[in-house]
Amino acid sequence: MGKYDAHLSSLTQAEVVSRLEGPGGLLALTHRELFYIDDNGAQSARLSQIKRIGVNKQSGTVDVVGEQGTLMSIAPVAFQKDELKLFLESLRGYVLKAKTEATQTLEQPPAAPKLKEPLKPTHPTPLETPPPTPQIHIAEPPKTLPDEPADSLWAYEGSPRPGRAAAAVEESQPTPPPTRPDTPPPPTTAAPRRLSPTQRLTSVLLKVSALLSALTTAGYLVVNMGTTQDIWVPLGVIAIGLSLSLIQWRLSEPY
Repeated sequence: MGKYDAHLSSLTQAEVVSRLEGPGGLLALTHRELFYIDDNGAQSARLSQIKRIGVNKQSGTVDVVGEQGTLMSIAPVAFQKDELKLFLESLRGYVLKAKTEATQTLEQPPAAPKLKEPLKPTHPTPLETPPPTPQIHIAEPPKTLPDEPADSLWAYEGSPRPGRAAAAVEESQPTPPPTRPDTPPPPTTAAPRRLSPTQRLTSVLLKVSALLSALTTAGYLVVNMGTTQDIWVPLGVIAIGLSLSLIQWRLSEPY
C-alpha cells in the first residue's frame, strides 16, 4: 500500500483507472475526477471541467485550467519528469469522453411533469383557463477560451461530437508530409564508357605520337636556335609542332 493510498480512499470510493505515484505526491484518475495528493493536502478536478493543462512559468507548477480558472496546481518535483508528461498527455482521451457524456446529458430534455386531471366542476363556468405549459431550457455546452498559451501540454478545442469519444482516446498517428509533384528527380551520373582493346591501343599510340612530336619540336629548337637569323622559322616550328601534339593528344582521349 502506497504512502497516499489511505488519503485517496478517504476522498473517493470510485474505481481508479490510472495513477502515478512519485516520491512527493500521487496523481489518481477515475472516470469522472482527477485527484492530486501531496504532503500539503489534496486537490481534485472534474474531468468535464478541464480546459487545458500547461506549465505556469511564474510559479513553476503544472496548472490544470478550467473555464473559471485554475482547478489544480501540480508540483513537477514530486514526480519523474517523463512519467508526469506521459500521464498528463494520456488524460486527453478521458477528458474528451467526460465532456461528451456531459454534453449528451445536457442535450436530453427533461421529462414533462404529469398533470393531474382537474376535477370536473359541478356547474359550468364561462371561461376555463388552460393549464400552463412547462418551459424547457437546454443549457449550452461550455465555450472555449479565446487565447491558449504556447507552452500547454494539450488544450481542449471545442465541444466533441457524440460518438467520437472512443476515437479520441487513441493517439493520432503522424501523417507523412506530402510530396511535391513538381520536384525534379535527382541528377543521375552517366556510367563511364568502356573502351575496347583496339580503342585503348589506338589511344596509347596517339599519346606516344603526341609526346614524340613535342620532343621533336623542342630538339629542333635547341639545335637550330643559334644558327638561323630568321625569327619566323622557330616560331613556325613551335606553332606546327605544338598544334600537332595537342591534336594527337586530344584524339587519344575517349569521348
